[in-house]
Amino acid sequence: MKRIISHCQGFVADHHQTMIRFGLVGVANTLVDLVTYFSLTRSLGLSGIWLVWMKGVSFLIATVFSFFANRYFTFEQTTMVRWREFLKFYLAVGSGVVLNMSAVFVIHLLWKIDDLWAVLMATGVSFIWSFTVSRFWVFKSEECE
Repeated sequence: MKRIISHCQGFVADHHQTMIRFGLVGVANTLVDLVTYFSLTRSLGLSGIWLVWMKGVSFLIATVFSFFANRYFTFEQTTMVRWREFLKFYLAVGSGVVLNMSAVFVIHLLWKIDDLWAVLMATGVSFIWSFTVSRFWVFKSEECE
């Protein structure tokens, strides 16, 4: 267990600046999602099932923003964008959503921890997952190979 803790501390020490930028992009991404959703639904006067569709649109716009912000700001990539990289990003996003929901299921329903604490803990788990997958798979630099 001490080796795992030591390894995690070393990882955070090595990547703390990048993790901070990743977190800032996450906050900005959430704001893009919310502002886009609010703007679309309120300006168009939508209701019912259209709200669900607009949530899908706002999510897609926010994740495209997140892709480019993480690529250039967080991981400082300078090469040309490739479709394969874009696909990897969406696979990472999808797996993060599944992991987040699974963590809430386990923490809240199986371990009987309050749902808000479960969401907070699941967010922490999915943040670590998303950062690691983005850093070492999606936006992998030469130094990681």
